[in-house]
Amino acid sequence: MVLLALEKTELLNSEADRVSRIGGEVRVQAARRRAIRRKTASTGRTLFIANDFGFLRAGGGISVLVAGLFGGIETPEFSILNIQRWDTPRPVVQQTEVGDREEERAPVGSVVSLWRYPVKSMMGEELNASYVSDRGLLGDRAYALVDQITGKVASAKNPRKWGRLFDFRASFVDPPKIGGKIPAVRITLPDGRLTLSDKPEASSLLSEALSAQIRLMTSSLEKPSYEEYWPDIEGLANREKVTEELMPPQTFFDLATIHVLTTATMDRLRELYPQGRFEVRRFRPNVVVEPSPAVKDFVENTWVHRTLAIGEEVRLRVTGPCTRCVMTTLAQGDLPRDLGILRAAARYNQVNVGVYASVKQGGNIKRGDHVWVE
Repeated sequence: MVLLALEKTELLNSEADRVSRIGGEVRVQAARRRAIRRKTASTGRTLFIANDFGFLRAGGGISVLVAGLFGGIETPEFSILNIQRWDTPRPVVQQTEVGDREEERAPVGSVVSLWRYPVKSMMGEELNASYVSDRGLLGDRAYALVDQITGKVASAKNPRKWGRLFDFRASFVDPPKIGGKIPAVRITLPDGRLTLSDKPEASSLLSEALSAQIRLMTSSLEKPSYEEYWPDIEGLANREKVTEELMPPQTFFDLATIHVLTTATMDRLRELYPQGRFEVRRFRPNVVVEPSPAVKDFVENTWVHRTLAIGEEVRLRVTGPCTRCVMTTLAQGDLPRDLGILRAAARYNQVNVGVYASVKQGGNIKRGDHVWVE
């Protein structure tokens, strides 16, 4: 017999889809057991709690329940439950919001790699773990080069002007900290020389290497913009044209703070265009997800306007497909220039590869984290 203590706690987020804290060794698990329904007074949503013992519902301010003995008394007062182990229970499983129907929720995949790019359009760094804030992975696109003549952000989206940025590599000297000042970055130039962003000579050294007058800056511009070249490929919004594109204020993101890509999409594109080298680094994602083996094709398309729950904390709202640009075709390292990469995306998936997302709930993320779609 197992005794559980349940008590009211602060609602962690608007969806209330997590057990907020688990005492002892009880862990949040994927739900594969029986579920019960509870209504909350504040939202009217239906929440499910599943366990191995039977249907349990709480009553009163703090209630002690004998698992498996009662059909339950419905109480609307609890938004999220703290479940503490008083004895040695079987695992308590995940609480999820599923409307008025019972369903089991299994992960759709897991995180296989994480990436951030400290300086816009330069090569970035692969991570084992990161904190995710409302501005994405901590430190992502924290710096950029700004053209001192035009005032525009230097972007490899206009490769005729800034294509060489892919020959530069940037990494943080010290790991960024939550709420702290953005640390300096170490930039490796194409000839192997190094410079640090906090050195007075950094901008002049980069200007010399790029044959342009630039300034290395953090994301403080009120109306940042960049130039984008559109190659002559059927399916693009423009063809053989350079346009000016606006960026979100005080950021160096093109459109959204998070880019998610799946290995299933990479595999499908390889099948459709076997001559091309479809590698993650061409597409510069932040989060790469490996779906379950049964998942094929462009699975991210089905995630648009849904929420991705990653690990125990992070929740991303998928805002739309990621429409690709000429950057995916550029040479970098041993990858050759290949316009066929973009042609394949245009022909087979409306120029889209991966999805954009905003951050609904920040937190820690790491390789191996399970991913759920809500």
